[in-house]
Amino acid sequence: MNAEAATIAVTRHKGRVDRLRSFTITVDDEPVGRLKPGSRLEHPIRPGAHKVEARIDWASSPALTVSVAPAETIELECVSLGKPLSAFVRSVFNRHEYLELRQLDKHPNRRDS
Repeated sequence: MNAEAATIAVTRHKGRVDRLRSFTITVDDEPVGRLKPGSRLEHPIRPGAHKVEARIDWASSPALTVSVAPAETIELECVSLGKPLSAFVRSVFNRHEYLELRQLDKHPNRRDS
């Protein structure tokens, strides 16, 4: 990739649910890396719109479409939803909402007046 490349960065915090398993991150349906608890993955991509998902076994997050400008880094966060029992129910009955992938605010310290 050249200097105009963009980056998708995904962070996974430590938690009790799925602490022994890794999440697979896909961009445009292609696996780009695995996330262990407390880790971060950075992946260079071409600028434009991309579909990002987090997967674990047969379950996943809903697809998140992000638009990335040249040289921009999009920050995402991936979490398991719920507590152990609700996570099990979600994995069986609503497997595409077992994980949540969300885009973080680009300007967390900015105050709008």
